[in-house]
Amino acid sequence: MRARGRRVLLQTATIKREELWQARETQVGKLFPPEKSAGYKLPPKQEIGFAADTAEKTGMSKRAINRAISRAEAIPGDIRAIPPKHEARR
Repeated sequence: MRARGRRVLLQTATIKREELWQARETQVGKLFPPEKSAGYKLPPKQEIGFAADTAEKTGMSKRAINRAISRAEAIPGDIRAIPPKHEARR
């Protein structure tokens, strides 16, 4: 049961982190719009994606992060709103 609870918490935290990541990326795009210029330039820097960044910071694989996101997105919102048992006892 404990492992299942940890998985649910990981999935929920991963979804929240993804929302924050997307909000940050939106802000960065507004603050630093891409430059428009004529002529040849070096190709743009390849940006690291959410799953790769999270995997790097947590030590998990990118594939495990993507699986956790998929599982968490499949959970209906009303179920996700129910607090875990350890929080409900407080």
